[in-house]
Amino acid sequence: MNTEKSVEDFKKAVELNPEFVLSIVQCYFAQYHHARRVSNELDVAKFLGKLNGFVNKYPDIADGFRLYALALSEKGSFVEADLLLKKAHEIHPDNVTFLVLR
Repeated sequence: MNTEKSVEDFKKAVELNPEFVLSIVQCYFAQYHHARRVSNELDVAKFLGKLNGFVNKYPDIADGFRLYALALSEKGSFVEADLLLKKAHEIHPDNVTFLVLR
């Protein structure tokens, strides 16, 4: 898995269109995932914080909640992840993905 390349690609996407906020949250998630892969706990915490900040700044973007929940699940924070997936489902009740991930 080439997480470093993913991070580069998402950074480029954000650079090309910084107004497209979905690329921002995808970039945070890619950076979080890369930090986990290389065992950089400082960056893991940093990008979990950025994901948290994203859902607070953009509370109507369900994918932010989904990606933050996935990151928390990987860390074993299942209760908090479940709450985030519930919130995502409230935003988009017709999207069953959030129910499946729960």
